[in-house]
Amino acid sequence: MNLLRTMVTNATLLFVLGACTPKTIAPASYTINVRGQIPGDIVEQVDSVLAERVPLIMHQLSASRMPVVEVNLWQDRGEFLEEFGEPAPSVRGFINRDAWQVHVLYLGVPPGLSTLHEYIHLITVAANEADQFTPIWLWESIAIFESKRPPPPGLDRLRCISPDHVPTLQSLNTHPTNIYRVGNLLFEFLLDEWSYDIAAKLIKNGGDIYAVLGISETTFEQLWLDYIISNYDVSMLQSEPENRC
Repeated sequence: MNLLRTMVTNATLLFVLGACTPKTIAPASYTINVRGQIPGDIVEQVDSVLAERVPLIMHQLSASRMPVVEVNLWQDRGEFLEEFGEPAPSVRGFINRDAWQVHVLYLGVPPGLSTLHEYIHLITVAANEADQFTPIWLWESIAIFESKRPPPPGLDRLRCISPDHVPTLQSLNTHPTNIYRVGNLLFEFLLDEWSYDIAAKLIKNGGDIYAVLGISETTFEQLWLDYIISNYDVSMLQSEPENRC
């Protein structure tokens, strides 16, 4: 798979997957804008991750068409938050879905996977042809599973799961942080029990479990718990779940 690279400006690179990409894999194109003094090898690391991972994820989630995505790497936190539009010291990345932009703050650690996480949100937007609302549990679990950002904790560190309890999907939609802890495990279950095709259908149907799978959310949650019990050592779990993971 060739990567054709064209210099657009001194601070902007355009990356387009070449013609030898298999026809079943949609091409991906994006610009990388360097906002500040960020080492060239860091930009290359972001490029490498996106070039390798984005086309396949687009294909798996049936996002056949996307405009050129503008990826912005920021060095200065103040300028980054000014672009974000409000004080939010914990924010490290965000998207502008209307402008097809990804914004990521460089903190000294190679940000390729964090950039991929945000980019996957735009892939989800592209896959959602009917512009259905995508619930938080689905929106974040896809991005977390594919990017492993934030890094998934071990099962023994998930305080909101017990041998007879997992968080409900509704609670994951409203709790400010729990989905970032359990999202990888949730999407792993979805893929192992069903498929990427089902994930794509869920995106297109606004995360409607019954419409896509023909089961209730309660049954889905019980199947998730059964999956954890069957595939993991649940003896490490605490007996009483906590509200916060």
